[in-house]
Amino acid sequence: MVGLTNQTKNNIIKLTIKIIDEFGYTNISLRKMAKELNLTTGAFYKHFSTKEQLFSEVTVKLSKDIAADAIKNLNKSDIPEKQILQLAYSFLNQYQEHPNIMEFLFFNPTSKSTIADSTTGFEYLDLINHLIAKLIIKRNLDKDKNTLFIQLWSFIQGYGNLIRNNSVQLDKNLIKTTLNDFLRE
Repeated sequence: MVGLTNQTKNNIIKLTIKIIDEFGYTNISLRKMAKELNLTTGAFYKHFSTKEQLFSEVTVKLSKDIAADAIKNLNKSDIPEKQILQLAYSFLNQYQEHPNIMEFLFFNPTSKSTIADSTTGFEYLDLINHLIAKLIIKRNLDKDKNTLFIQLWSFIQGYGNLIRNNSVQLDKNLIKTTLNDFLRE
C-alpha cells in the first residue's frame, strides 16, 4: 500500500510528541500535522484511523520511554526504599521538564484508558508495585500493598501536578520524608 510505512507512522508519532511537549495535547490538529509531514489527510488516516488511536499509540510510546529513562538510572542493588525514591525523583523530574507530556499521559481520556489496559500497561507502575511488595516483606510491615501504593502514587501524582502548575519546586528531601512517613506503622 502506497504511503503506509513504519517510518511515516513513526514520524507522525514523533511529531505528535513534539507538539504535545511544546503546546499541549488539546492543540493537536491532524490536518496541520499532515501538512507539516507532507501527507494528505487521507494518507494520515491510513496510519491512524482516529485521533484516539494516535493518542493511544503515543501513550504507549511515552510510557515506555519514561519507564526506560527511570529504570536506566535505577541502582538495582539498592534497597527498595532507595529504588522507590530514585523512581519518584525521575518521575517528578519529568513533571518539571515536560509538564505537557505528563498532563497528556495522566489526564487525557485516551491515555487513561490505554494505561489502564492490562495489555499495554505502564512498566513504571508495575515496577513501583514490585518494589512496594519487596519493601513490605523486607520491613515486615503490617500494611496492605495496595494501600501503600495508593498513598505513594497519590503523593507523587499530586506533587507532580503542583510542580507542573509551577506551584512548588521539586524538593527531594520532601519526597524522602513523605516516603518515611508512609512507612511508619
